[in-house]
Amino acid sequence: RGIIQDHPEIRQRPPSPAIGRHRDFMSPDPASARPPSGTRPRDLLPVALLLLVSSGLLAGAARHDSGIMDEPPNLVAGHYLWKTGHYNIDREHPPLARLIESLPLLFLPVEMAQSNPDGSMPPYWPLSVEFLYENTVPAPRMLMPARLMVMGLSVLLGAFLWWWGNQLFGPPAGVIALLMCTLNPLILAHGHLATTDLAIALTFPLALACLSKYAGHPSTRNAVVAGIGLGVALATKGSAVLLLPIYLFILAWTWRKQPPSGWVFLKHGGACLAAALAVLTTVYWGDLGAFFASVREVLFHSAAGHENYLLGRLSISGSPIYFLVAFLLKNPIPFLILLATAALLVRRSPHRELVSVWLIFPSLLFFFVASLSDLQIGLRHLLPIFPLLFLIVGELGGRLWRQKRPAPRLVLGLLSAWMAVDIAVAHPHYIAYFNQLIGDPDSAIDYLADSNLDWGQELRHLDDLLRDEGIGGVYLSYFGNADPEAYGIRYLPVYYESSRERLGDPTLDLRDEARALLAVSATHLQGVYRPTPEAFAWLSSREPTAILGRSLFLYDLTDDEDAHRRLATIFLEQQMPGPAQIE
Repeated sequence: RGIIQDHPEIRQRPPSPAIGRHRDFMSPDPASARPPSGTRPRDLLPVALLLLVSSGLLAGAARHDSGIMDEPPNLVAGHYLWKTGHYNIDREHPPLARLIESLPLLFLPVEMAQSNPDGSMPPYWPLSVEFLYENTVPAPRMLMPARLMVMGLSVLLGAFLWWWGNQLFGPPAGVIALLMCTLNPLILAHGHLATTDLAIALTFPLALACLSKYAGHPSTRNAVVAGIGLGVALATKGSAVLLLPIYLFILAWTWRKQPPSGWVFLKHGGACLAAALAVLTTVYWGDLGAFFASVREVLFHSAAGHENYLLGRLSISGSPIYFLVAFLLKNPIPFLILLATAALLVRRSPHRELVSVWLIFPSLLFFFVASLSDLQIGLRHLLPIFPLLFLIVGELGGRLWRQKRPAPRLVLGLLSAWMAVDIAVAHPHYIAYFNQLIGDPDSAIDYLADSNLDWGQELRHLDDLLRDEGIGGVYLSYFGNADPEAYGIRYLPVYYESSRERLGDPTLDLRDEARALLAVSATHLQGVYRPTPEAFAWLSSREPTAILGRSLFLYDLTDDEDAHRRLATIFLEQQMPGPAQIE
């Protein structure tokens, strides 16, 4: 006490941080990104406007898109778990997102899926399509409430990005990160569909935010918070297992200079793991074995491969450039420019360690592992890292905005306006969005397939066109699980591809229609899955009269005798002698 009293400079020196505490590492540099002491109401105005814009865009897309390929399994699995407490329908995906999406169905007079007499479940794809499209409640009435739940998660994602960006880098960075999220076509494409993709885009960065709370202030309570974040992500989608090595790397980096004692490490690690397991046990309704079965199925599916299409070529195995090509073609060019600039200038950032360790490293690891996988059917599989990319751009944008120079602000404004125009032009066809690098927008069919382009989303659009032209029926080669009759479409199936057999209307006679139209999904023209690539080779010499949403091609066969002879042959192959005779 005497020494301190005799030396005021020692008495005034702040205490040394406790071992393992790295608050300075997780906090913004006061000189460059001082966080506000309080948020003023006027600061919330751009946030509220952006969230409102996001909600409007998502609602428009949800009303436009018919049921897509992957929605039925999510709804039937979640509804069955709510009703029975058993998760034995399609265990490949964890149940949290499915429970959220199917929650509104509990308030509708929906019939539950039934098991076999021996207690086993029928094949889940046909079962799920039957549940959604042959239930007591019409499919559109079931889909919209489920989609509203996902849209709510999308708005939460935007609000979370603003909050975390604000905490890490200051107010301008949070708003810019939210702006990037609002104007991103991949977020808009999957932020209104009843699938698991948007949910993991929220819970993956949320888990990192929970870990950052522990890294800044290590304690048993914050270790539990980190474990809850990890458990929620693991209960959302199988790809969240990559958070395990990410957690370990970030903690090792954080502790590289001041490692905790062995006892502290075990105590905090045990608390984190126990919290994660508690979340998983709760979400799986006590059946933790189902979680490990889910992990096994994800690993098996990734290793077994899945037929994919890249740059005009079909393959059953993955390509190391698949996600790179998809990323470059399906993101707005202004966003790519900002992201590349942020990566190049990260060394000049006062937050370079934070950005590199917490944002760039998880993104690169996730991207690298996905590129090595044989499961490559859509850029949506990279959705978990997109919020991190938005924060990287937000950090750069915040630095440029705080310089208060007109040139950087003008550049940010112009690039943002470019993105806004891009989104307005694409609305509401976000699933099939491609940027200007492909040239002709209708040439997207030459680059990527499946959920990048054609997920069966244009049936409602087709029905509107037929009604406007007064056409009562159509030849239809559709890729998807939706029932065209649920959207008012009468049709004759032509190499139809669905998880449940669709016979259309065999009595339909199109000779009296103003035009004989053949609608073909882009997936079938590409030859992905079935039919074979040669099935529609005869259409290559014919120009489509319209392309709906870049993914559904319409051909006018009214006076095309050769086309009708080919249709007669196809109907005979499909054991439809009546339509074959008419053709």
